[in-house]
Amino acid sequence: MLTKSFCIGPHEDDSTTDDVENFVKSLSAHASPGKVGLQVQGTEEDLDFFWFEETLFPLCDTYVDAGWDIRVVYEGESNYNLMCGMYKNKAYDAEGCGLNTADPVVGELEFESFAEWEKEALPKQVGAMRKHLESKDVTYTNEDLTAYSDALRSSNLMLYDRQGKVSEADFINS
Repeated sequence: MLTKSFCIGPHEDDSTTDDVENFVKSLSAHASPGKVGLQVQGTEEDLDFFWFEETLFPLCDTYVDAGWDIRVVYEGESNYNLMCGMYKNKAYDAEGCGLNTADPVVGELEFESFAEWEKEALPKQVGAMRKHLESKDVTYTNEDLTAYSDALRSSNLMLYDRQGKVSEADFINS
């Protein structure tokens, strides 16, 4: 599986949306289709969340039509709400992380601690993605769901850490 991570941001070493698009377009140089796993993260200032739906996913769709198996785990902001989702072979869905990133200290988190969120909400969110993929007749692997779970865990760990609701053990286990 070809894998690549992109962090869209303002810093010199950060990627751009053009970098992501060029990577996907480079798939045409391969002799035969294969599997691709991408991770794309960005903030509202640097990455409009709708770019995924309007630009990246239609581009990926053309390669899926050519035989590629493509997974994109993505995180971005939409109207200052952190969103985390997964695209898998023309099916995609995103889950709001439930916190207004404009003022993360004031935002209200669903659970009192990250450990509680991880135990209660994470399995439900991964299960919801599994059901969504099944409803679209998309074949997925445990590796796909693990990549999505890891992205959700990372996003929520950051949110709970901003509010001081993360223990040292949470960092060690993630």
